[in-house]
Amino acid sequence: MRVSWLAAALAASGLMATASPPTAAAPLATTTSGGLTLTVTRLTETPWDTVLDLTVTNASGQPMDVYDAGNARLTQGTATLPMMAYDPGVPVTFFPETGIAAGAAASDQLAFAPANPTGGPLTLTLPYASADFATNGTLTVQIPTGPTPTYPTPVPTVTAVNQSGTVVQLPDGPSPDATTVGIAQAAFPLGVPSRTAVLASGDPAHLIDALTAGPLAYHLQAPLLLTASSTSVGADLLAYLQANAIHTVYLIGVLGGADQAALAPALQAALPGVQLVAVTGADRFQTADAIAQQLPPAATVFVASGANGHLVDAVAATPAAALAGAPMLLESPTEGVPTNLLAAAHTVYVIGAAAGDAYAAVNAALPNATAVAGTDRNQTAALIAQQFFPQAARAIVAPGADADLQWTLAAGPLAAQLDAPILLAEPGQAAETVALLHGGSLLIRQLLVGGAVTTDPLTVNQLEGAL
Repeated sequence: MRVSWLAAALAASGLMATASPPTAAAPLATTTSGGLTLTVTRLTETPWDTVLDLTVTNASGQPMDVYDAGNARLTQGTATLPMMAYDPGVPVTFFPETGIAAGAAASDQLAFAPANPTGGPLTLTLPYASADFATNGTLTVQIPTGPTPTYPTPVPTVTAVNQSGTVVQLPDGPSPDATTVGIAQAAFPLGVPSRTAVLASGDPAHLIDALTAGPLAYHLQAPLLLTASSTSVGADLLAYLQANAIHTVYLIGVLGGADQAALAPALQAALPGVQLVAVTGADRFQTADAIAQQLPPAATVFVASGANGHLVDAVAATPAAALAGAPMLLESPTEGVPTNLLAAAHTVYVIGAAAGDAYAAVNAALPNATAVAGTDRNQTAALIAQQFFPQAARAIVAPGADADLQWTLAAGPLAAQLDAPILLAEPGQAAETVALLHGGSLLIRQLLVGGAVTTDPLTVNQLEGAL
């Protein structure tokens, strides 16, 4: 691992952490009533809904019913956000109708109408009762939405491409930092409650550093952002970090190593007291391993090729890995996967080109390896969608070329937030994605498109016609 003299000095001062242990995403809010504990683990805000991930633990000594469907109430100030109807055919795991057994826990995901970005914290109320109603009450918790961001430039909008709203264009920008800031603003319109950001280099020579950082960003409930270059944060990115009062920044790859000296002073000047966490390795494979070490231990691991020309395979699998709490590792056809994480893995998904003949020898050492691979990157992305997102109502359609990697990289954590797969297409080359959507194997009703995909009206029309 390369560590600059500045990294060593910052580590000694306590401002820079290196080789830190896995970071657990802190719950946003928790409350206890009647022996029940309600924990809000994640808040996802999109232009369409406000989604809360919840867990209720029952220590009351008796079975308890928690009434969520149609009974949950979410308010923001004096406004009540109506519960959203889920798409037909998309299963939703409500708290058990038979009640939560004594000593057990249950999780749920509830969707409400969009919150007001400037409206302040949210208040969730869930009624509960024992079977005989002798014990009953409400679980009420206030959920912070993060500091209300004020941006020096207008926030990029998420706009409908067609009248029905089935095809939506996500923000793009003229530079790596502006592009990823636009996507981050779409992903966190209420601000970033975790006040954490994951930064990687926007320099084309170092984009691969961000290739496996998507699951970490999702775990930390943080945006994945690219700097203007390896030596410049970029005005748009710096303004975004300031507007969201970011207090912890993970520096991935070269940003946490050789180029840290150029970036740390600017970040510290703009964000007084910021903690910088370096997550880096000697090469792309070791950096992927260092990122994986930041995640809690996982029984599932995703492996993709680290070879140029096949990088987008890892990005297409990012939403599936993130939602599984699994790391994304890079593999070499000669040296395999440089990590000790595989020892505890029960299942390893080998994605795309990494499942090819060139990797057969190193893949033989992987435990319970399962290949998810098509004849090309677009078909691989389609197979990932079919296997891991069979009930998805939305999908992100991103450019698959290495030249457009910066947009697709930033879209990975957003796709995980939306419980959506990433499908790949290029202007004039959307046949496989269109065929997948036409085939009826998925329930997708809305496409979010971005990057180079939006530059060709014919391609967008083909995608729209496939829904």
